[in-house]
Amino acid sequence: MKFSRLAALVVFIFPINYCLLALNIDSLVVEAERIEDKQDAFLIYRNIALKLIERNGDSALLFANKAAVKAKASGRPKAKYYADKLFGKVYREQGEKDVALEYFFTAIDSAKSDSNYKAVSYIYSDIAELHRRTGAYHKAIETWNLATQYSQSVGKEDLIAKDFNNIGLLLYYLMEADPKNGDLAIDYLKKSVKIKLKYNEGMASSYHNLSMIYNDLDQLDSSYKYVRLAINENKQTKNYKWLFLNYLELIDYYIEKNEPNEIKPYLDSAKALLIEKNLYYYEADYLQSEASYFNQINKPLMAIKSAKKSLEIATKNEDKELEQLNFFQLHVAFLKLNQLDSSNHYFKKYDRLKSQQIANISSAEAKESLNDLDLLFKQQQIDLLDEKNRFNELKAKSAQRINLLLASALLLVIFIVSILFNFIQQKRKLNQKLNDEALVRLKQEAELKQLNAVLKAQEEEKNKISSELHDHIGGSLAALKMRIDRIDNNQEWQNDTIELVDQIAKGVRNISHLLSANKILKIGLKRALVHLASHFESGKTQIKTFIEDLEDEISDEMKINIFRIIQELFTNVQKHANASTVFLQIVKDQNFINISVEDNGVGFDSSKKSLGIGLDNINDRVKTLKGEIEIDSKLGKGTSVTMQIPLVTEKV
Repeated sequence: MKFSRLAALVVFIFPINYCLLALNIDSLVVEAERIEDKQDAFLIYRNIALKLIERNGDSALLFANKAAVKAKASGRPKAKYYADKLFGKVYREQGEKDVALEYFFTAIDSAKSDSNYKAVSYIYSDIAELHRRTGAYHKAIETWNLATQYSQSVGKEDLIAKDFNNIGLLLYYLMEADPKNGDLAIDYLKKSVKIKLKYNEGMASSYHNLSMIYNDLDQLDSSYKYVRLAINENKQTKNYKWLFLNYLELIDYYIEKNEPNEIKPYLDSAKALLIEKNLYYYEADYLQSEASYFNQINKPLMAIKSAKKSLEIATKNEDKELEQLNFFQLHVAFLKLNQLDSSNHYFKKYDRLKSQQIANISSAEAKESLNDLDLLFKQQQIDLLDEKNRFNELKAKSAQRINLLLASALLLVIFIVSILFNFIQQKRKLNQKLNDEALVRLKQEAELKQLNAVLKAQEEEKNKISSELHDHIGGSLAALKMRIDRIDNNQEWQNDTIELVDQIAKGVRNISHLLSANKILKIGLKRALVHLASHFESGKTQIKTFIEDLEDEISDEMKINIFRIIQELFTNVQKHANASTVFLQIVKDQNFINISVEDNGVGFDSSKKSLGIGLDNINDRVKTLKGEIEIDSKLGKGTSVTMQIPLVTEKV
């Protein structure tokens, strides 16, 4: 997903009043001290603090304190909790999360006491934005949903639309972690659009977000529809920053559609906006789209040049998402140049960043949970101290102090005994669990030995059949051909018959080679798999391969098993997939061999329990190699089979 373009898409929660920005701050301070209405003075200081919040944190905090003084002097509850809200925003910008949360929740309590649920909605939105910035996306979504409930209670549809847009965007962030979030994101964004259409304003952000999600879901027609709607609105409102991002999204659309002739005009339009409107903050995004275009029109050297420029900027700005996109374009460009080492190098960098992206989201969520537990523990300590003080007061006044102490001691003994009893029970359960696990391991090892013996027997039988086909049936066909050659009565019949015999003999040789494990070991795994791919290719199916040479690193048994697995997968594709393209990749990563076979065929429902004898045989072979297999297929979406096999496996 293209997170690098999302920075401008998050809707700021509070509509800052910038009508005073053109005035000098000193004159505003004089006005705030001169004015008699403390509420108005508070508003002036608040707006100054909001103006400085991103430029000078210390100055923003200074004016926030001045605003708080005026709020207290006004005697109005509303000014007080808006002052606390202001402190929360200032500390949020300074990265002081815990302090910011303390002020926000104080403001919420005051606003609830004042029955100002509109303000409560605003403050919950501010808290959600804080969670978003710290990567706690699930907590941010929960908080924005809470803000929406308060907005609904006061009928503030404009706030609801903004919250729905933000929730949809965060669910888009989480699509890599769980693809189901894509459908949820679409639902929230469409709700946002439905509300905004009533007022005929602000739809562009939701349109753009919908376009990106549909693009990532490969629903390209829907993506095109929404990016067009976004472009039309941004042209009318002259929102050039968003218009630039729309053009980049449209470029992605035509790349996905494989229509390079449509890309150039939008690439030129985006470049013109970049220069004319001084949008150089997005220069790296433009260069990445340019690299995608050059790869599309098969100019890999120019693609490498653009991608490396973009990568340099992205690395400087610590933009990991944009780095990931550029690594992928470099992988594609070097692959086109047949420089496989460089291509594989950048693909590994791309894959590593993609994995880190998902892990970082999970890590941020975990960190958020730990922070919550820490706050809960501190609160429990405070509660415990209060309880202790109350107990001391009661002890000093009560004449039954000894009885209370004895009762407490008795309860403590009961508590300790119960803990000991529970500990003994848990230890017994643990021992039983360990014994059960040991039995399961022994059973699994026995099953693996039996399975390995069956597979070895199958290979021996295949070798026998191969030998019979080659030595006996092949020899008989050769003799038959010689006899037919001696018949002179009907030359046309003779030629046709000899051609048929040649075809049968060729078929027998191919079957013999495919069955014989000795042939596989003789020519090597890589050549055997390339030969296998050419055997399965037909007029309607093209098989592409990328296979690292692992000849000296794996055992003969592993080579045969890998060959049989790929052979079974190609057979399944030929029989069932109706695919036009199949891609086989075998690469080594540290101590593992990674194998993937992907096709663009009709697919099947991989959630069904029974997947057929062929896939069962594949699972058995992967199991004997101590490997793992994952099958991902949906009806109409093709099939992807990935396997990870350790380079060294224990003998069974």
